[in-house]
Amino acid sequence: MLRVSAPSSIGTRRKLRKPAGPPNWPEACWRGAVKIIKRGKMYYVYVMYSCEQDKFYIGYTENLERRIYEHGIKSKLSDRRIKNLKLVYYEACLSKVDAVKREKQLKTGFGRGYLRKRLENTIKDIC
Repeated sequence: MLRVSAPSSIGTRRKLRKPAGPPNWPEACWRGAVKIIKRGKMYYVYVMYSCEQDKFYIGYTENLERRIYEHGIKSKLSDRRIKNLKLVYYEACLSKVDAVKREKQLKTGFGRGYLRKRLENTIKDIC
């Protein structure tokens, strides 16, 4: 009679891997992102453009809709200096620190050059 032995891994305990979240994200990444998103805080870096003055206005906020409305009614002094601003670009960040860093980066000469290249077609369309 022929005896067949069971593979050695059958008797050992092995941790089963949990299914990954979004494709190719490390588990720690998407679990952390889900926790932050559930918390509900998002910070937006936004770029508005004036065709008349050929200028960008760059800022960050927690409530993008409210801030765009405030620009429309010119509630701040900086809003009064640049005429007819239109929202052309925004980015969402989970951290306020990241949003502030990105805002400062976009306000540099390099950042404004990047925006001109990135938004070249958008600027042509709205002007």
